Amino acid sequence: MPLPEVLRNRERLSLKALEDEVQVRLREALGVLIERSSVMRQDRATGLYSMHRLVHKWVRERPEMSTSHQALRCQISMTTLAFSVRRPPHGDTEAESRSRRDLLPHVRHVCEHQRVIELHLEENSSQSGRRWLVAKSYGRLEAEQDVRFARVFAETGHWDNALKLQERALAFVSTRLGPDHPIALGVSLLVSQSLWEMSEMDQAAQRQRQARQLCIDTWGDSHPLTLDITDILGRLCISKADGSKHRLFTLTIQKS
Repeated sequence: MPLPEVLRNRERLSLKALEDEVQVRLREALGVLIERSSVMRQDRATGLYSMHRLVHKWVRERPEMSTSHQALRCQISMTTLAFSVRRPPHGDTEAESRSRRDLLPHVRHVCEHQRVIELHLEENSSQSGRRWLVAKSYGRLEAEQDVRFARVFAETGHWDNALKLQERALAFVSTRLGPDHPIALGVSLLVSQSLWEMSEMDQAAQRQRQARQLCIDTWGDSHPLTLDITDILGRLCISKADGSKHRLFTLTIQKS
């Protein structure tokens, strides 16, 4: 998809000069949109803008747009939202956490809109007799999207939504890279964290024991990832009041 005109560097400016030029262009564009009542400024101090509800509805539901075109635009929106969320464990500052929490209604809305579009596509394909046209694929982009959206759901207390996305991503990563790959182990720990937050302590501990055993079998007792998972599992045993296992894991870390 080509870059919008406002972002193109036709004059071959330096990066700093281009950033300044883009800021000027965007301010001018916002001025035009405000004059036409397409957007409204909410707070002059913060420079926040919002789209008028009627304009928002029209952009979302343009009647002249085909369902397949709506699906494309919806996926672009989902990808843009997902990649504004840093993959855990990065981006753990309070400001970034607050920004992610603010994204929750947008993430929910675009996911709901995607489900509606998928239903329309299925109806269209069943009427035409070509159901293969709506066969869904799941790849790296979708796994990235699930992990990032799951972080938004988890940090706003919607652990069941987070768990569903994390488990789907884990199944894909484990199949492609193997269950002992560091990325797969990282996603597995996210799953166990969601289970723990949902008070599923036994399942959370089981996941972490599996991850720890995979690390031991692959890299040995003293590998940093093995020690990190051992430490996490030991802290989980504390929360379960399983003192004997916590002491065992503590001794294991100290010996390493």
